[in-house]
Amino acid sequence: MKALFIAAVAALVIATAGVGHAKDGFKRFREEPINAKGSYKLIPDPTGEAGTSKVDRFTILPGKCNSSSKYSNGNSDCTFRSVRSQLYQPPPQTQPKEAWYGWSMYLPPDFPFGNKQTAGLYSFAYWHNGDCPHLAVVSDTGRSTKLRLQTNIVPKDGSFDCYPDMKIEFADLADLLGKWHRFEAHVRWSTGADGFAELFLDGTSVAAFKGRTLSLHKPKRNYFKYGLYLCCTKGTEGVTPATALYAKITRARTREGLK
Repeated sequence: MKALFIAAVAALVIATAGVGHAKDGFKRFREEPINAKGSYKLIPDPTGEAGTSKVDRFTILPGKCNSSSKYSNGNSDCTFRSVRSQLYQPPPQTQPKEAWYGWSMYLPPDFPFGNKQTAGLYSFAYWHNGDCPHLAVVSDTGRSTKLRLQTNIVPKDGSFDCYPDMKIEFADLADLLGKWHRFEAHVRWSTGADGFAELFLDGTSVAAFKGRTLSLHKPKRNYFKYGLYLCCTKGTEGVTPATALYAKITRARTREGLK
């Protein structure tokens, strides 16, 4: 697939309506206006192991793309055969020059990944500029079982064809099912060589690089999104139902501040 982030939120007309969700270190999050209706819920922790009384539940279902919320070019998730359930930082929020981020994620034992899901691209968490994710935690579906940290490029022509750039595989989804796992990221945001990112999984450093952390050509605003997004499938009717739980979404100036 040439540009798996083509509709990652390609210049969406962002709505300001929706429930506000306070997160530690962030001002607030809102439900993504192009979510499939009813795909997100704040629920009591069904696992009893999240460490919080309530968790975010995100669900994607076959054929449940949102055709009513349009991008500025008139397209929608359905145009690009994508389904999603996410929360995002609404404007004018952006990121500090340097920060630590943390989130806990639970994928059920029957979570469809690799060839158990129709071909496309899962996005679990990313920092977005309105055209492309600057930095993202993703996994190919239909073939790979690996999670990777990835940067992206916005083409010079200004189109929404967002191309993957740097890719670092750091875990196998097969090893993560049925348990809560803690992700922590330390990022210095930059379009130059002074940028860096390091990702920790359950306390262990699993991916790190130095260099550009903001997408080229159009850095613009930088906002955090998380949940389930399956992009650019061959048809949303072929999507296998999937659910993910998230908890303890935090941002701080230091790693100790995340706790």
